[in-house]
Amino acid sequence: MNKLCKQFVRFSGASLLVGALAITACKKTFDEPPYNSGDPAIKVTNSIADLQALYKGSPVTITNDMVFAGVVIGDDKSGNLYKQIVIQDSTAGINIQLDASNLNAKFPVGRKVFVKAKGLTLGAYGGLLELGKGVNDQNQPVRITQALIDSFLVAGSSNNVVVPLELTVAQLNQKYQNMLVTLKDIQVVAADTSKTYADSTKVAANVNINLANCEGGSLVLRTSSYANFTNIKVPKGKGNITGIYTIFNTTSQFVIRDTSDVRLMTGVRCEGGGTGTAITIADLRKMYKGADVVLPAGTTFVGTVVSSTANESTGNVRLASADNSAGILMYTLKGSPDYALGSVLTVNVGGGTLTAFNGELELKNVPIAQVTVGANGTVTPRVADVKTVVANKSNWSSTLVTIKNVNIALSNTTSTGTNYTITDATTGSIVAFVRDANIKINAPVTNANITGYVSVYLANGATDTTTQLGLRATSDITGGSVPTATNIVLATSPYLIDFNNLASGLPMGVTTKGKVSTTAMGVDTTFKSAATPWTETAFGFKNAASALNTSLTSASDATAQAASTDRALAVRQTSGVEAVAFVFEINDTKGKSNLSMSFNLQSLDVTSTVARTTTWNVDYAFGDNPTTFTKVTTPADMTTANGFAGKDFTVNFGNALDNQSGKVYIRIYATATTGSGSRALSAIDNVKFSW
Repeated sequence: MNKLCKQFVRFSGASLLVGALAITACKKTFDEPPYNSGDPAIKVTNSIADLQALYKGSPVTITNDMVFAGVVIGDDKSGNLYKQIVIQDSTAGINIQLDASNLNAKFPVGRKVFVKAKGLTLGAYGGLLELGKGVNDQNQPVRITQALIDSFLVAGSSNNVVVPLELTVAQLNQKYQNMLVTLKDIQVVAADTSKTYADSTKVAANVNINLANCEGGSLVLRTSSYANFTNIKVPKGKGNITGIYTIFNTTSQFVIRDTSDVRLMTGVRCEGGGTGTAITIADLRKMYKGADVVLPAGTTFVGTVVSSTANESTGNVRLASADNSAGILMYTLKGSPDYALGSVLTVNVGGGTLTAFNGELELKNVPIAQVTVGANGTVTPRVADVKTVVANKSNWSSTLVTIKNVNIALSNTTSTGTNYTITDATTGSIVAFVRDANIKINAPVTNANITGYVSVYLANGATDTTTQLGLRATSDITGGSVPTATNIVLATSPYLIDFNNLASGLPMGVTTKGKVSTTAMGVDTTFKSAATPWTETAFGFKNAASALNTSLTSASDATAQAASTDRALAVRQTSGVEAVAFVFEINDTKGKSNLSMSFNLQSLDVTSTVARTTTWNVDYAFGDNPTTFTKVTTPADMTTANGFAGKDFTVNFGNALDNQSGKVYIRIYATATTGSGSRALSAIDNVKFSW
């Protein structure tokens, strides 16, 4: 490797003296770790070791076009590094002082960074080399202002891996400063094992924890009290620790990025003794302070499975403490075992992460090998009402509750399952989501008892979480009754509605609407159940004699019409209300496919003043109070006008209505008439659903 040719030029200023560097045309090459693609076309001229060599005890401002690059080994994600990043190449490391926050968004660990060093200042704080811009009144480098960061630092490829140097305490020296190092066989000294990493009260800005090996070598683990793992206890075992080696005057220091850097400190201590820490699920939840926390090695908890894998997302398992005081959602790797309901798990969370996912506190990244399955256990649900569950949704998440005297109503069906709304006499509601076809809820249900585990969900754009109840089996719902159906229940194909009992009211599931549109169901419109002659011209839905009665003709009088037992559901449109609909409310189409509807459409008017034509259409919609209707292709001649006739039509829905677990609405509707003069009396008869 060629020596760096350099020439120093000294100059004075009003308040400080700095060394200005001019580098001649000497070039050099050096080995770099392999990087991923995606780097900018910037030529690297020097190594970080070359940069360090410029420092001779006082700050140096770089005046030549020096460019070096390194991979980020430390960022500010956990809060343990403040307004700085540490980068390293194959020769050395350097920390770069930056006057900005959330640096990990642009310069995360693993990102290659190119540094255009001209104009920057290399100096030291307590002997630790730093790169900034200019110096302060203590002759220490000043942070590069946020406005200038992009002028000096260029982000390159991501996900680069820097393998830490494996060293012993005795091997540490100044050349390893600002480099990623793994120290072997290290433990926290006995006097410090009961301490946390730093001071959560922040009275002390930083806390030193003493580390040692079995040979008596020692150094300090230094942690900022603004780190997100401040109140976690330090590991009690012995093993390897990874972090950034730093110095402060004559003291060797170590800085971890987060607690995953100590995940291997679980071995037997030099003096023997226990290495692990058992905590409760409640204590585990308290470790989360609003930002991701990597959990310390050797930490374990015990929980009982209170969820069913069939009704949870892949990899999710809900664990509650034996007394049901606290619970946690654990996300395991895909392909992990299906932990059966009631299984008691001992979980070593070392290296796992507490995080927030869709509003729920989640434990993730726990290796499957760290989960031990024991004998079965039971958890007794707490009994509460809906209002109380909603008020405690976050604290009770993943614990069992029983809610008594609830009403369960179908809410909506999605591509992955069905939502049900649970209410009781208190205010508020809870959503039960069922993805498992083996869990049967014949909603609506009234006055039932329901048991499940509490969860929360934060939808995109929402400001508050929705309270949910996870079911494990159909048996989670007990008691209750199913109200008498008010809509069409498709049992045997075909399902026929002949309208012959209109004198007693509309058939179940059939309603009449006015002022309909493509985005509105319309308003309920009075149906006249008494037999009505065809000549009645007032607006409304009527009980009329059907044209399918072959004993009737267009000349049949009102008495003959009233005597007919073959009836049809008719409507007279007027200029005030032309948009009308015959509406069919179907409970569901579970297990049904290729649904079709046939009906006889009739014109029941021979009045000479009737000169308008009504064109009829068919559409459908899903769920309660739908606002979106999908029109179906219908024959062009599906019209009514002056005359006395009926014609059969069939409308096929294809697969559009297949296997719907919620309500399906089908409308035969008209939005306007064409022509002039009066409007005809239109009717339908023998509506038949087939599948």
